[in-house]
Amino acid sequence: MNNVSPLQALPAAIPTQLASDPSPTASLETGDAGVAGYRIDGKQLVIDHEAEDVRHALNGSCAIHGNIEVREGGLYLAGSVPEGRIDIPDGTLILADGAEIGAVITVKRLFNLGSIRATTVTATELLVNWGNIEAKEVQTASLRNGGALVAQEIRYADMESIGVLQGNLSRVSQ
Repeated sequence: MNNVSPLQALPAAIPTQLASDPSPTASLETGDAGVAGYRIDGKQLVIDHEAEDVRHALNGSCAIHGNIEVREGGLYLAGSVPEGRIDIPDGTLILADGAEIGAVITVKRLFNLGSIRATTVTATELLVNWGNIEAKEVQTASLRNGGALVAQEIRYADMESIGVLQGNLSRVSQ
């Protein structure tokens, strides 16, 4: 895969609070109108962990083989999950820069700064990709892409992209 993206490298740490003005506006450059939890500052993705209800964290030195299920709150993951499943049906998954995921992902909201190589990635509400995704199938209601997303099937209801998209794109109704 030729990995071409106009984005600069992202910082290793993700700020836990938004800047002084947390109100997003309606564009990919600054986030979605009415959607709390993140904004785009220049070409950096800034995520408000508190607004995303992130209660759990797995550091960069962890490697998990198997399934992860989070029933309350969200998960910040900086390590690797080379196989298995990550299920957060009512919460957010934040993948840090350097995270490497091979597991099937099913979440409400996904913020990706890492690398995903999985068969299926499903973010029922929002997928913000600022890293790399290679999958057989990607599904989401709202896709915001500033990284590289390559999949056989990419299904979305709403999309904005300043990154690389490759695959069969299908717009679906919500």
